[in-house]
Amino acid sequence: MTIWLAIIGVLGTLGGGWGSQLIAAKRELAREKQKIDSAREDHWRDQRLAAYTEFMITLDKFMVATNGISGMLERLKTHDVRSEIRAEIEKISQLREEAGVKMAAMEIRGTMPVLNAASVALSRLVSLRPKTQDYFLAIADKNSTSETVNQAEQEFNQEHDLFNKSRYEVAKEIRKELLLNEE
Repeated sequence: MTIWLAIIGVLGTLGGGWGSQLIAAKRELAREKQKIDSAREDHWRDQRLAAYTEFMITLDKFMVATNGISGMLERLKTHDVRSEIRAEIEKISQLREEAGVKMAAMEIRGTMPVLNAASVALSRLVSLRPKTQDYFLAIADKNSTSETVNQAEQEFNQEHDLFNKSRYEVAKEIRKELLLNEE
């Protein structure tokens, strides 16, 4: 009987040691998996942040380019700014294309709330470009009546405000996603 108790004791000790090792190994695997998942999340968060930042920079460049109209109005009184206007229209067209490319990068990395807001901003940017061109051309055309210029300005300002609001919504969604809310 004593021998059986000794054998059972040895087997219990070996089984307990082996069981402890198995439990410790499972815990270590869970910790490693959590580290890998965390690193993956950090990587994609960084990728999204980079894509979002590039898109927002492009929207800001577009905003600056369209805001240049007021300076041209002043220069128009004393100078012929038609070549400047053509250059600005070309710049705005390039920025629209650039925003489309940045949006494609966001579609790969971004989340739906940000993508939805960015899509609205991009469509507003696309709508704003012809209004900006019409306004620029109305300013440059010496034959334009003040009514034509005022109408073009009003349409431009409405579309510009909508674009600016949609740009703000994109930034708000990005802050929300990246947990950067100041609220």
